[in-house]
Formats: sequence, C-alpha cells, structure tokens
Amino acid sequence: WSDGMLYPVLRRLETQKLISSYWQVAETGRRRRYYALNPAGLEELNSWREQWTLVGDVLDRLWPKEPKFST
Repeated sequence: WSDGMLYPVLRRLETQKLISSYWQVAETGRRRRYYALNPAGLEELNSWREQWTLVGDVLDRLWPKEPKFST
C-alpha cells in the first residue's frame, strides 16, 4: 500500500461514518492524523469477517492442507 492508495480509502470510510479521525501533535513534533473505528465500523468489520471466514472455510474443504505432488 502507498499513501496514494490508503488515504482515499480512509476518507471514504470516514464519509460512510465507519471511522473517525482527529489531528494530534506526535512525539516528533509533527501533526499527524489518527483514525479510530466507530461502532458502525466495528459492526461492518464483523460482517465482513463473517463472510470471509465462510469463504475460508469453504476453500479449506475444497483444497487439501498439504499439496500432494506426484513424482
């Protein structure tokens, strides 16, 4: 990921009210933007996690853990 890819995603998540952000001066003295997951964002994350867990479970049943190579 590059900054050019990450920040548009963070802005979109903030627009959707899934995360919030605030500015703060870091130990280095530079201003930095910090992001936090909102309750709605946590709910969305859990929903996606359930979906991806289901996908992972299906793939685990389809593909063996150890690939078998014939010699």
